[in-house]
Amino acid sequence: MKLVGQELARMHCADVIHGDLTTSNMMLRGTAPEVLLIDFGLTTVSSFWEDKAVARCVLERALAATRATADGRV
Repeated sequence: MKLVGQELARMHCADVIHGDLTTSNMMLRGTAPEVLLIDFGLTTVSSFWEDKAVARCVLERALAATRATADGRV
């Protein structure tokens, strides 16, 4: 998750909003894992912090929807 946060921060510092940041659009590469973000079809450019906050919330909801709880529930 730290690597994902670093990539998201790097994009947002450049005012790039992915548009569909979900686990389906992330890949790990290498033995010292590196996060690669893919599928930039919905990408926009924006300097508004609100747009960046929405992107982070979309990621948070995507993660919540795909993780299982300790007892197996989603």
